[in-house]
Amino acid sequence: MGKIEKSSGSISVIGGSDGPTSVFIAGRSKKTFKQRLQKQFFQLRKKWCALWIKPGAHTMEAVVAYAKNTYGFEELSKDDKEYIEQYEELRTSFIMMHRPKLLREYAAAPKLKSHDEAGIMEFQKQLELRRQKAKEISEDTFSIDFHVLKKKDKKGTMNLYLEGRFGSISGGWSSRGKRSGREFKRIYKDIYRYFGVTEEDIARKTERYQDLVRTLA
Repeated sequence: MGKIEKSSGSISVIGGSDGPTSVFIAGRSKKTFKQRLQKQFFQLRKKWCALWIKPGAHTMEAVVAYAKNTYGFEELSKDDKEYIEQYEELRTSFIMMHRPKLLREYAAAPKLKSHDEAGIMEFQKQLELRRQKAKEISEDTFSIDFHVLKKKDKKGTMNLYLEGRFGSISGGWSSRGKRSGREFKRIYKDIYRYFGVTEEDIARKTERYQDLVRTLA
């Protein structure tokens, strides 16, 4: 019998960095020659991609329509459990970035004090308390324009998370094999390219422009 390979991945761009709710736990290590080479190659690709960027921005509503009509994505209802979970996470992240005072004592991102079970459980507890605090903030006080798009086929599942107010695009995939991952990245880049930038974004090298360059590279 043939081997079935399962894979998954995600891409996230929120103001040029991963969201405040993201957590990375890793040991300290010196960069290897391969890592330094990859970084240099990435910088070169960014410069090359920047040369080909032309003005042509679209609204997030237009991007949603483009993803549906071009690639067959379907939009989840706002009552869908997955939509609600993703909405709450992203809204919490944006409150932290743009209106942290609304969270009061939970404005600062919690720190992982230890890597044992008790430390991780305490860290998760602090994350949940912050999320609950964000839920208490009314939509009139802070709202986001959020869309969750999903595409399923025999190869796997692709997800897109689009937010119009702050211009956030992220997504991920799960599949049986690597082909779907490559296809998702191709689609993701095309959708981000369609979102595009204005002449002013290019001239001022705005966050939207920098995000596009990084994504294409």
